[in-house]
Amino acid sequence: AEFNSPQVLTFSGQPTRDPRFAPPTETITVTGLTPETQYWFAVKAVDTQGHLSPLSGSPTATTTTTNVSPLDITAPGSITDLAVVAANTTSTSITVLWTATGDDGAVGTATKYEVRYATVPLTTRTFLQGRSAPAPQPALAGRAEQIALVGLASNTQYFVAIKVMDEVGNSSLSNLAVGQTGLRRGYTLVSIPKTLVTPNDTVLSVFGDDVGTVTAYRWSSRGGAVDTGCYDGYPGPFTYDSRYTCSPIVTVGPGMGYYLYNVNESTGGRAVLDAVGNPVTAPTYDVAIALGLNMVGNPYEREIHLSAVSVKRGATGASVSYQEAVTNGWVGPAVLLFDGVVNRPYDVLDPSAVFKPWNGGWIQSFVNDAVLVFSSP
Repeated sequence: AEFNSPQVLTFSGQPTRDPRFAPPTETITVTGLTPETQYWFAVKAVDTQGHLSPLSGSPTATTTTTNVSPLDITAPGSITDLAVVAANTTSTSITVLWTATGDDGAVGTATKYEVRYATVPLTTRTFLQGRSAPAPQPALAGRAEQIALVGLASNTQYFVAIKVMDEVGNSSLSNLAVGQTGLRRGYTLVSIPKTLVTPNDTVLSVFGDDVGTVTAYRWSSRGGAVDTGCYDGYPGPFTYDSRYTCSPIVTVGPGMGYYLYNVNESTGGRAVLDAVGNPVTAPTYDVAIALGLNMVGNPYEREIHLSAVSVKRGATGASVSYQEAVTNGWVGPAVLLFDGVVNRPYDVLDPSAVFKPWNGGWIQSFVNDAVLVFSSP
């Protein structure tokens, strides 16, 4: 039989000596070989004069199959059904549910989730500004998954998004889920950021499905002093000073604030404020305030900072910034927000001076014709 002559190659690398052993051992890694090929190896030593030693033994080995992964440029599939589980909502938590996607589109298992939430909408640009929440390990594509976001503020709207990532960092952002926590036990200063029409504008129709037995109050100022006035209310008014007579509340609407009482802590989706109406779409919305303290509310369904509210005198007056209105002596320097115990002041430069949707606040007026002008966020 005839055989092809073997191809003899010389590897120029030098071995590495390990002096821990006696005599020392030497190792070398031969690179650049062909996959799935059998090789025999032999060594000759050479001294400083160029004399060669006899040929060593000739062990053999076969290289394995090349396993070079192609560049992974396929992002995981986007979660498109992220939603709030309304029945699990409490005054301090909301639960979101979704269907797992794959590592490459809808195939396989993703590597990691990043869950974030905020009180303003999250986008690709603003995602990292949201607060991070502990996330589960991604399940196989098609499996249902859910997590609870805890430690949240009561009666507050939250936006939730999830970023899905693979092992090399490709990612995709989910749809945006919107949820609202329930009311705390006791009184909450609330507002209704919707335009309501009969018969859906009564106190009972708006609040009755949320808290059952309704107790609600709205301050009716009768002068410049903070204690001058009484509360219009449902089912009846509350007057602690015989000089003033207040009335029952019949209807509610945007731009106004109300103290609403909740008998028990909200659990299981109970006492989450809602209303049958349409969002306010006008670019601006005027809220007239009386001399003294006023309970006001955000007429829009997005947060508005106090610095974004302008003020004018009368319906046709020229609007000025809230800070300028403070300088002019028209309004007080802060919004007072109720925390369930006391009203805390936040001045116009404070980041916490925010009118949240479904929440109310107090504004003090030093004139009898001031108008707050809210602009659509």
